[in-house]
Amino acid sequence: LGQAWEATFPAPPDDVTKCAYRYIILDDKTKTAVWESEPNRFLDHIPGANSHLAFENGFRRREWTRFDGNFVAKELGFDWIPPNMYIGAYPQCDADVQKMKAAGGTGVVNV
Repeated sequence: LGQAWEATFPAPPDDVTKCAYRYIILDDKTKTAVWESEPNRFLDHIPGANSHLAFENGFRRREWTRFDGNFVAKELGFDWIPPNMYIGAYPQCDADVQKMKAAGGTGVVNV
């Protein structure tokens, strides 16, 4: 249930500190994109491909993967889970709450 977000990118030659990034949802059918509306995310340190920290089991790591569990899109989306629950992003404004209420939601729990 829910969605997990993953970013994979090539390891730069040298170490990088305080790397900022955001997630984006791409829709190939409509050729549209939705950027997350949260502030930038940061990685404190990415060992470069030339760094001794980039070696695992005698092999050089050529890419790094980051997993995140939340994404706040500009438009609220949620799905029904039978028998009586919805799951999705947290509401950001009164219009989001009204949209959930119109769908049958009677309460909100933000985690």
